[in-house]
Amino acid sequence: MVDENSREAFDSIRNEREAMYLKILRLLTSYDATCDEIEMGLSMIHQTASARVCELHKNGRIKRTGQKRPTRSGRAAHVYKITRSGQAWLDIN
Repeated sequence: MVDENSREAFDSIRNEREAMYLKILRLLTSYDATCDEIEMGLSMIHQTASARVCELHKNGRIKRTGQKRPTRSGRAAHVYKITRSGQAWLDIN
């Protein structure tokens, strides 16, 4: 169960969150990327980029390619690409 304060905080950044979705999707139209690469490419902090990537993946706008690449820390990370659904959403926004 989500408490009321968490819901209000989530709702309060709706426009900002959607702007971040658009930035990530636009980046992924240029090249497939890990979350770490998205962070660097868009100058986002890890927590922000990671949350938005998880949300986009959960709602089917991006998907894992099946490849992994090393992050700046040397760990293997999933590579993401935009889906048809993500491209369609990008096209109407």
